[in-house]
Amino acid sequence: CGMLDAVEDDPADERRRGAQRRHVPVNEERRSTSDLLAEDRGRLLASLRAASPEEIQELLQDDEVRARIEQGLADVKAARISRPSSVRTGMFCRFGLVALSRPVADWHLAGPRCAIAMARGRFAAAEGHLDDAVRLAAQGLDSRAWQIRAIAGAKLASMTGDPRHEHWFATLEQETDPSAAAAGRRAILAEHYAGRGELERAWALYRQLPPWQTWQPPHFVAHAVLDMRARAAALLGDADGAAIAYTRLRPWARYFVVGGTGAVAILGSAEQTLGCLAACLGKSDTAIRHLRAAIAASQRAGLPPFELQSRYELAKVLARRDRLEDRPEALVLATDAARGAARLGMRGLQADSEQLATIMQHGDSEPGGLTRREREIAELVGRGLTNRQIADLLHIAERTAENHVQHILTKLGFHNRSQIAAWAARTTPAGTG
Repeated sequence: CGMLDAVEDDPADERRRGAQRRHVPVNEERRSTSDLLAEDRGRLLASLRAASPEEIQELLQDDEVRARIEQGLADVKAARISRPSSVRTGMFCRFGLVALSRPVADWHLAGPRCAIAMARGRFAAAEGHLDDAVRLAAQGLDSRAWQIRAIAGAKLASMTGDPRHEHWFATLEQETDPSAAAAGRRAILAEHYAGRGELERAWALYRQLPPWQTWQPPHFVAHAVLDMRARAAALLGDADGAAIAYTRLRPWARYFVVGGTGAVAILGSAEQTLGCLAACLGKSDTAIRHLRAAIAASQRAGLPPFELQSRYELAKVLARRDRLEDRPEALVLATDAARGAARLGMRGLQADSEQLATIMQHGDSEPGGLTRREREIAELVGRGLTNRQIADLLHIAERTAENHVQHILTKLGFHNRSQIAAWAARTTPAGTG
């Protein structure tokens, strides 16, 4: 809406403003989009800006005025202007004329509605809004539409673990735009693959990002992109990057992370990411403080998916700290996270939390506190097998193999597969493996 104030009127228009309030003349000949914007917008916007709500309603009764507005929209769509949030959008938002540009308005609404529904844990509704956004994006309303929808789709996939949405990650990988947006896509993908235990793939993307010290993402997505890269750093065990990320994100601790114009994605409380970074740096007490704050913030805001994620992360930190007095709380947190995730349909979080709860309940009998299955998988990691190869060899789902690897990392206090391999080499008896 602020675009309206950025339009400079011709001084002569100011003198004619009173006469124009009641009627805006329309030339009979059809003008091009550029002509409409260059020649007519001053007069039309000046009259609307100066008019009262009652005068606006009266003005909109004029069929010629409505026809010209609608024709301007048709010309803009035909030209497929890549920035729909220009003068016309500001004008329509300010004066309640959004109905005249229904596809554009719907496209802008679908993204935030999808993000909010995901943050509330209403994933079926989020999927419906995403479908609406995809349908509208196919009309060519905005050159950024597919990329923005892919980011939302990837977030839905990561939160639900639903394989139907996995294709959005492939869409992000296929993007070839060399602009600053490329770093954001790589950060999303690096976090995704690191969370799934595909660390080599995650590292390959992570190393393509600009150096932490000099990286300055665009302001309107800075918090979100920094947050995603920070989570990848914590998952990959990049202590140097985690330290820089913690310093840069610390001033935003009390905020929620929302990315992009139009709230393309909501990523939860910044306290959760800070907690994960502190855990990566070995600062358990600091991590626990941040994660407790993240749980409280998500409760206040009514964002159950992020509350459950923070509960699971806190359970991991307490389990890793390995104090006797921490175990009951860690078990309760993991159990609550598993039940809540099952209720909302967050498959990955449910599996991770259930396995951690099982570990806390039943204890272990193998070196390092691993179950026999985890010990077997640790040895396979030591032999250089990927999660997919481990799954094929043991006749289990790839996601199950990923969960095992993640819990091995948690229980041993490690951050990457190479540490598991080194540990397995030290603890495997000679002549085995």
